Amino acid sequence: MQEELGVEPSIGRLLYVNTYIENGWKQPVEFFFEILNPRDYLTLGANRTHAHELASIEWVSPADDVHILPEGFAKDFKSGNLFSDTVRYLTT
Repeated sequence: MQEELGVEPSIGRLLYVNTYIENGWKQPVEFFFEILNPRDYLTLGANRTHAHELASIEWVSPADDVHILPEGFAKDFKSGNLFSDTVRYLTT
């Protein structure tokens, strides 16, 4: 995140662990963490050494009609239930 957006994240709780399964083979694992300094991302930093790796950056609200993956994360985002005291495990 720091290379692409130029902002150092302040990392909070682990929220989700997602494992992709394709053709019966498990693929890399994703970890979703709470970011404690979200306002810092409203203005992107000047030191964006890997900004060329991003196609676009979009800030969305739960009311927006956008497709978000993984589906379990999207469902919780749209219902306002992202944060809990339990790490949720997803398989897609």
